[in-house]
Amino acid sequence: MTVAKEPAVESGEASPTPKLEAAGTNTSAQAKVTDSAKPIGEDPSCQKAPGSTAAKPSTARNPARPPADSLWPAPEALLAQLAELAKEPETRQWASDVEAVLRKLGPALSEGTPEALPLAARLEQMGQQGGRLAGELGDRPVAARLRRAVYALDRRLALWKPIALAGGLKSDGTEQYDADLRPLGDTLDEVDGLLNDSPEGPGWRRFLELDALRKLVSERPAASGGQARLLARRILDRLVHVPLKEPQRRFLQQGPLAALHRDLRRVAAEPVFFKDLVRCVETYEQDAAPHDGRRLAELCQRLAHSKAASKQAVAQGLEGYYRNANVRLVVAVELLNRFLPERPKEYNDVDDVVLGRPVRGSSLTATRVNLRLIPDPQQIHLALDVHGVVVASTQSVSGPATFYNDSQSVYQGWKEIEIGPEGMRIHPAQVAVNNESTLRGLSTDFDELPLIGALAQEVARSQHEQKRCEISSQVERKIAARAQWQIDQETEARLGTAAEQVRSAVLEPLAELSLGPTLVSAETTERRIAMRLRVASDRQLGSHTPRPQAPADSAVSFQIHESAINNLFEQVGLNGATLTLPQLRARIANRLKCADLLRVDTENDDVTIAFAPRDAVRVACRDGQLILTLAVARLAKPPHAWEDFQVRVFLRPRVQGRTVELLREDVIHLVGSRLNMRSQIALRGVFGKTFSKDRPLAIVPDQIVNEPRLQDLVFTQWVVEDGWIGAALGPGRVARQQSPPEKDAARTH
Repeated sequence: MTVAKEPAVESGEASPTPKLEAAGTNTSAQAKVTDSAKPIGEDPSCQKAPGSTAAKPSTARNPARPPADSLWPAPEALLAQLAELAKEPETRQWASDVEAVLRKLGPALSEGTPEALPLAARLEQMGQQGGRLAGELGDRPVAARLRRAVYALDRRLALWKPIALAGGLKSDGTEQYDADLRPLGDTLDEVDGLLNDSPEGPGWRRFLELDALRKLVSERPAASGGQARLLARRILDRLVHVPLKEPQRRFLQQGPLAALHRDLRRVAAEPVFFKDLVRCVETYEQDAAPHDGRRLAELCQRLAHSKAASKQAVAQGLEGYYRNANVRLVVAVELLNRFLPERPKEYNDVDDVVLGRPVRGSSLTATRVNLRLIPDPQQIHLALDVHGVVVASTQSVSGPATFYNDSQSVYQGWKEIEIGPEGMRIHPAQVAVNNESTLRGLSTDFDELPLIGALAQEVARSQHEQKRCEISSQVERKIAARAQWQIDQETEARLGTAAEQVRSAVLEPLAELSLGPTLVSAETTERRIAMRLRVASDRQLGSHTPRPQAPADSAVSFQIHESAINNLFEQVGLNGATLTLPQLRARIANRLKCADLLRVDTENDDVTIAFAPRDAVRVACRDGQLILTLAVARLAKPPHAWEDFQVRVFLRPRVQGRTVELLREDVIHLVGSRLNMRSQIALRGVFGKTFSKDRPLAIVPDQIVNEPRLQDLVFTQWVVEDGWIGAALGPGRVARQQSPPEKDAARTH
């Protein structure tokens, strides 16, 4: 799978003086509902907030468009970005040059002329020039806008270039798609013969869903698609995304299983036309509506299952740029070490045998534990380092002699842990010990006898000295074995506990909603670990815009794209659902594990909401605020009912220390052609209590707010921009607030 480069729009983690861009604006807005507002039943994704502009920036000029009959859909959102950059003296020439080449590329790509590929290559070079220019502009606001435009160009080129290589938008050809399942039946017979002799056969049958395939073959030998195609895609996706060990991969490459893979690709294939694909991409770029994203994800999967190499190349570009990671977490090793428990000193009795001789006494063990990061560009790679000192006072008996020893053993243990896309690997602990022993005293049974006592002492001391190295080596081996066992046991126990907490709190709820998560990439440096995740089902997209970078001195930073939030809401199952408010609260609490998201308001418990069939709940992250949109097909509060409208709630984060609250800003906006003033007043009464201005929504768990080990850290960044929420905890300092927009600035959708 091709993974797009990780984009960022600020000079973040390399910047020593980052600023906190606090979310929110002071823009006031009156709630308006015009008679011309388009009802939800027609196309809810295209409605705009009252008094707002469209989702894309307005263009200051009117760039040339391709002919009306062209197969090429103009990249309106990108052209709008270029128009804004053309207003700035630093970026005017670059934006004009890019637009000029775009004008030429459209017709060339539509007709498949030889100029298309060189023009795409020229745009790629110009994108690189734009990236360098953005670096030269430093922290100026225009630099961030330029980076966004460069990335918008890059992600389209990932689509345009392979299409140009294939011959343009008219080059779909006559690819044949065969849905006849009879050849698959013959392959299944061969696979059965292979698995019947394997003890792992039942597990592979479940993994490959062979019984479901067999049922389809027997019932529909000449199936034309639909159910068979979906099943084949599901199995193929599992083969791609489920981490497999090397022996498992080799097993799947055996003859019958390789033939099964080819048959599944044949059944899963379905035609995708380039002209439909580029139009779908531009539609999604305009508004990033979840239902448009689902359509694009479906086309991406169909391309991936195509037999044509050109279409597989297009699928790789889409996968890398439009199903990119939508969650990123970075943690500094200093913060991780704060949460390692201190090991108390251990006082123990000694009752052991060394070189066949009993040893008795007491010991004191002091241990210090810390995490060490091992640089690795492909995965999380860390080591648990244990530094210990064992001080012992012992006595041992050998024949008539008793030896009194003081010893000090210094040991260093380490245990490496690797976490990557293929899972977790825990290495055995390694321990190195250095033991130093001093003979404190010596007594023999002959000490009271003149001459003989002194001679016995000398002989015993000499024998002890001869065996000193052997004794020390055995003591070191015993301490190493004990320390190794203890490190292994404690590490696995703690990892097991932590893994169970993550599994129950994060992984299982997401898995129940078919949202993964998928580890896209991981990286370890000497100071930080970074993880990039995609929270999405196989039929949903990830991020497609550059993320904000965190301040350089962050102890922990976190970025989440609106696609992750919208994917989560979509999987809750509200599209087309009809629920009372208590039922809605219960569903959200049960599926999102968030009981406080909606205020308990018994006064409106008789309200019944029928959500729209698509994009029922949607969040947009724009211009310092979260915009929550509810698409309602029908709302009934006896004896009244209202149909086909949207509810928009603007939420502004308020940051103080380690506390972040979402405050409702201004009045609730209602969009719908059938709403008169009386209807607006009644509906605001319902939703005004559900989203009360007097009850901010705390979004940082109390465990973080009240954690004493974080007492010197505060939120040094909280930005909401271009689809992303970016947050960072770092050393306390005065936060610099984001400048509010002009008073008459329109809200973005």
